[in-house]
Amino acid sequence: GAREIVAALLLAGPLHVAQLRHAIRYTQDLPAALKVAGRVRELDPRGQLTALREIQRALSERGAGLPKEFAALAAAEAVAKAMNQVGLQAEAVKLVRELKLTTAYDAVVALLRTPSNQDEPKVSAVDALAALDGRRASADLPGVIADEKERAGVRLRAINALASINSPESRAALLERLKV
Repeated sequence: GAREIVAALLLAGPLHVAQLRHAIRYTQDLPAALKVAGRVRELDPRGQLTALREIQRALSERGAGLPKEFAALAAAEAVAKAMNQVGLQAEAVKLVRELKLTTAYDAVVALLRTPSNQDEPKVSAVDALAALDGRRASADLPGVIADEKERAGVRLRAINALASINSPESRAALLERLKV
């Protein structure tokens, strides 16, 4: 059962995400399973993102959330590594949004400001900013809309994100940028 899987995962050997997810979902000893979850640092960045997503899903199925100390440490590390790898940026930003990692807000803004010839991961970054902190996003997103060098899809997503925030600040910023 799950208890045996947790014990086996604690002992050693390579970390298997599917086993970890099962153990977290079904174990009676959740603290021990979360101790094993700390081993996600052993995985490559893509594996870390996958493991974190699966850990979050397993906890959600139990009616629990990712412990704050775990989110602050392991998740932030994994996201930081993935943000530096072009092929993983969009996935990392989506995880930031899913886990509501507000500590990664500035890293997402930096990614959004990085020149790119692709809509992804910037579209995901726009969505994440609006979800993480609407007030701060109301100040950061108007610059994206005004940037004529930015791709149209990203600028449109920023317009939609500001509209969805629906605060006095976001409405004012939107009206200011969309004046004809």
